[in-house]
Amino acid sequence: MPAAIEPWKVQEVRRYLAEAFPGARLDDYPRGGATSHLFVVREPGPDPRRQPRHHLLVTRQFFDRFADSSSLRDALECGDIGRALVRAGDRTVDLY
Repeated sequence: MPAAIEPWKVQEVRRYLAEAFPGARLDDYPRGGATSHLFVVREPGPDPRRQPRHHLLVTRQFFDRFADSSSLRDALECGDIGRALVRAGDRTVDLY
């Protein structure tokens, strides 16, 4: 079984999402052992059952391209992942 995805990489994605969705609740879960990581963004709203939810699945292949937080951050910003999540609605955005 492969080693877990490095925690700093998960934290960097969480930081990016917290800035892209201020006030949102962020959850994250490892998927497939250590093959990917799922991030769930729940935007605030008056009815918890109708809060917009966004799903971002980041694979190990994507994470492995980056050796430092600034290059990972640049990739998320250049890809405009926040906007991609809003456009996707309930569908999952995958980063391979």
